[in-house]
Amino acid sequence: MEKKRILLIASYDGSLIRFRGDFIKSLVDNGFEVFTAAPGYTENFYEEIKALGATPLEFNLQRTGLNPFKDFKSILELKSLMKDHKIDLVFPYTVKPVIYGSMAANMCNVPVISLITGLGYAFTGLTAKARLLQRFNENLYKLSIRKNKVIIFQNKDDYQLFLDRK
Repeated sequence: MEKKRILLIASYDGSLIRFRGDFIKSLVDNGFEVFTAAPGYTENFYEEIKALGATPLEFNLQRTGLNPFKDFKSILELKSLMKDHKIDLVFPYTVKPVIYGSMAANMCNVPVISLITGLGYAFTGLTAKARLLQRFNENLYKLSIRKNKVIIFQNKDDYQLFLDRK
């Protein structure tokens, strides 16, 4: 029987080791073929991912930028990774990976389990720019995660905010 293929998507390669390393190792130990996607791996983290038994993949992501063309390109790159590696389940975490990874997975009909680790600047900032970003992100979340199989919240206040704002 062929191993199920899981793709973890992060916005920073170091978080895959620091915060998801045990999870990756557990998935590998339990017979899954694990892929990780992050922008611009450093050599150390790339090798550490491989040492855990996973396959590191790269995609372009502007972590803090607001360029819709670059963001759309990130979605298309994630879609290609999912198709090329025949991914069976996507596990994104942090804002852009959850939104863009979910959108790409929806295009490929791949189930998603998202981890909302925090809502970030757009939901905590008090400036006009932050409020505009908040509305934009709310709409992107509504569009992207509506088909997710599971959404895990690390913070119950974030969960309540999602419920309150539908």
